[in-house]
Parts: sequence; structure tokens; C-alpha cells
Amino acid sequence: MKDFINPFTFYETVVIIIKNLKNFIFYRTKMSDINKSGILKQTGLRLDRRSRAYYVLNIEPELLMMGQDTLELEKSRVFESLAKKKELFETHNLTELIEAKTDRIKTSEYYAYLIQIKYRPMATFSNHIYVLSWLTCLSFIAYWIYIGCLNYPEIQTWFGDFINRK
Repeated sequence: MKDFINPFTFYETVVIIIKNLKNFIFYRTKMSDINKSGILKQTGLRLDRRSRAYYVLNIEPELLMMGQDTLELEKSRVFESLAKKKELFETHNLTELIEAKTDRIKTSEYYAYLIQIKYRPMATFSNHIYVLSWLTCLSFIAYWIYIGCLNYPEIQTWFGDFINRK
């Protein structure tokens, strides 16, 4: 409760949310520019509607026959492919704003990894709720101050009667 009331915490949270918004806009515009220039297609990446770059890394079916060491070898192949793509994001100053997410696709027909490179947000959902709560409380207080200013003579009369009551 103490942190909720602290205006410095509110200020820091608002700054984080604003930085997050600026970084996200920068990320979207950069990814859009990279996509329009054709560099993503050259490196084997595609861009979805949410500005996430993704690609599919096919794994050889013979890898399944190796037993327990399969997962470690799969991870090394994924890291190798990410290292090759990393240079693209470094040249466009996006390395600190992104994160990679991998999904293993293993069916009777496919054996691959879906690798998504997406924006890594700084602000969490709870940060947004915190700022919204603060703004709600501030607007509630401002409303009652406004009502008090409009009815100042009545409040002053009531307060004077209350004090002088016997």
C-alpha cells in the first residue's frame, strides 16, 4: 500500500510505460522498413501482422534416432541459426528490444522449430493497471475538489454552523 501511494513510484512507472511505447513504435517502424527493403526475405525471415519476424528451422529426421542427446543437439542447431540472424538485428539497433521464442513442431509429417523474434516489452500488465488506478484516484479527488469549489459558500456556511453549534 505504501508503494501504491508513493508519487515517485507512480512517476517511475509512467516513465517506464512511455519508454515502452516509444521503443515499441521504434521497433515496429524498423521492422516495417526492413521488411519493405527486402532484407528479411533475403535472410529467410517473414513478418506477421503483429510485427514479429519468424522462420521455420527444419530438423533432420535422423536426429530422432540419436536418443537422449537429441534435445541438446536441437538446441545447438536453434542457437546456431539464431546467431546467423542476430547480425541483421544488430545492424538495425534492435538487439536490446527483441527476444526469441521457439516452438518445437514434431508430428508424423514435420520435425522442425518455429522461431519467432518479437518485441520484448519493458512494462508489464500490472504497471498499466497501477497507472490506471492512480489516474482514477486522482480524477476522483479532482472531481470532489471541483465540486467543493463550486459549492464553497454552502460548505463555508455549513462548517461555520457546525463549529458554532452548542
